[in-house]
Amino acid sequence: MKRPLLHFPTLAANLTLGDRVCMSFNDGQVPEFGEIVVWDVQRNKAAIEFDSDGRIIPYSPQKLLDWLKNQKLTLARPLGVRPDFERLTTRQQQTVRYREAFVKPMLGERHPQTEAYLSSLIPAVVREHRFTEVPHWKTVCRWYHQWVLDEHDMTAQVVGKRNHKTRVDEDVETVMKRLITDLHFKQKKKAAYIHEALVVELKKLGYTGVKIPSERTIHRRIQALPRLEVIASHDGEVARRMEARMNLGGHEEYNILERVECDMAHFNVGVLDEYGRYLGPLSIAFLICCGTRCIVGAELVVGKHKEDASIVIQSILNSVIQKRDPRFPMGGIAYVYVVDGGPGYRAQTTKEFIEHGLKSNLIILPSRTPWLKPFVESFIGALKSKWGEDLDGYLGAFDREKYSDQTLIKAASLTVDEITRELWAYIEKYHNSPHSGLQGRTPASVWRVKARDRHPVFLDHLTDLVDTRGLYIPNRRLHHVKGVCYQNQWFNSAELQALYHRLHGNTKHKQKPVVDIYVNHLDARGISVVNELTSQKFDVPIVSHKLSKRATFAELNAKQLHKTIEEETPTKVDSDDPITPGKTPGRGDNTPLEIPGQPVVFEDLFEQKPPHSPIGRNTSPSPKPAAPTQDPAGDERYYKGDDDIDNEFDSDDFGEDD
Repeated sequence: MKRPLLHFPTLAANLTLGDRVCMSFNDGQVPEFGEIVVWDVQRNKAAIEFDSDGRIIPYSPQKLLDWLKNQKLTLARPLGVRPDFERLTTRQQQTVRYREAFVKPMLGERHPQTEAYLSSLIPAVVREHRFTEVPHWKTVCRWYHQWVLDEHDMTAQVVGKRNHKTRVDEDVETVMKRLITDLHFKQKKKAAYIHEALVVELKKLGYTGVKIPSERTIHRRIQALPRLEVIASHDGEVARRMEARMNLGGHEEYNILERVECDMAHFNVGVLDEYGRYLGPLSIAFLICCGTRCIVGAELVVGKHKEDASIVIQSILNSVIQKRDPRFPMGGIAYVYVVDGGPGYRAQTTKEFIEHGLKSNLIILPSRTPWLKPFVESFIGALKSKWGEDLDGYLGAFDREKYSDQTLIKAASLTVDEITRELWAYIEKYHNSPHSGLQGRTPASVWRVKARDRHPVFLDHLTDLVDTRGLYIPNRRLHHVKGVCYQNQWFNSAELQALYHRLHGNTKHKQKPVVDIYVNHLDARGISVVNELTSQKFDVPIVSHKLSKRATFAELNAKQLHKTIEEETPTKVDSDDPITPGKTPGRGDNTPLEIPGQPVVFEDLFEQKPPHSPIGRNTSPSPKPAAPTQDPAGDERYYKGDDDIDNEFDSDDFGEDD
């Protein structure tokens, strides 16, 4: 497997044999990476071997140079090893970022160290990064010259090399290190106590004529110790892990869509449908661009406590397809997707979709390491505190001993459409608010600036992708006439019936054949059935309903449930039986309410929607109920249409940012 690459548009005077290149013509296609395997200018021969399928295509050198000049062909440099920032002081890290801001734009220039060029570059960099100190152009030349000699490693010239010998005797150094380990690591002693112990210990050992290190020297040695190891020895492993979540040295700067972090947020709030029926708790899958802090994709799910591959794939699809709403241009295919160890993110179908369908890289982080994806974790934390706590019916952090499903049912008051509109209003406000991690700039303005230098690549044709039905369901019974049933819905086709006869044969046994299927909980229009004779998958449409638009299994099943909140909530009748329902059951056993456990899908961001609701459910309009629903408190819940809800944000509020 080839080494990972970072795709930075870089101007170069020439190409050479072995260069890694990226070919992209900004026509909506996925960029292709390759390596120049033939380069002979005298014979007018050149060829590129592409990583995707290994094919070698010949080109003329002049044609490749023209593409390079027009940035249709760009150099892709290898992903370098980042310096160990944990061992750098905060001041050193700030110096590294300060100097890199000036020298990186000089890399593609033909004459970068001229006074005329730097006189225009330095003021532009100072304005962009809002620096207070303006360096001299000769100083920037010196930084750039040393940076090139150090192979683009700014840490080497900031930290420097310590070649001088230590002024502490070797034997004294050994005793001092042992005391620091015994007294500071294990007993939390300070530098003054260790200095006194060092004087006593050296006298015992007979070192009378040597120079004893000062208390300041011991303090510097303690400060140079690994911070997390010291915390682990003082307060334990749990404290070390909690401290590791805090980033004291700043984050690495990324290009647009260079790194996208994914995660799902669960909210302890119940959601209703438009008729007042309880659907389940709320979950939202987010994708955030680390280079711009923009939300590039989201998928709202109701009634699903754990994510599966179909939800994850749908959230990624929402990010790679261009939205039609002009206020939401954020999106595109990312170079790297960073996910946690959840079942939906580590599923094989998710991996195949990202690596083979999108031609991107996937990084699966270890379990319980949220500090390794800090951007999406920070956004979700702010979302729960600023947006979630303002939701009607939000119960705060989930506690099994404090809350139950009945508690969510009683507290539920918002519908899917209302939550969708409030979430979109928050995301739109977030994109146009100053961000501390972007030096006071807004995520939307940073996206516009970076998108001009590197255009996002969107996915235009879903039919060219791998199957997006990511949930594997084995051993489903195959019926002769009806087909296959899943979640109370029947799927059938002529090809499926032909498979039944081939599997069943002419035998007279009553055992019906079984097949393996792949489903997407967010799209009930069809399933994929595996032909065990050929190991190939084929599409089987739904026959229970005539669906012209995408609908979820939960939405189809919810139409069969006619119990409202009043019927779902137990009412107290007497002290002997405090949970007897108010309505007397009929004959037979009581049937408990089956709350749909599948997610409720919402309208894709990229579909044409009214200006005030770019995120909504992808369902056909339902008729209004004949009468309002009466809740246990006696309040009436009327159907609230789109015209009854005012839009909180106007398009005039989101102009260009400074």
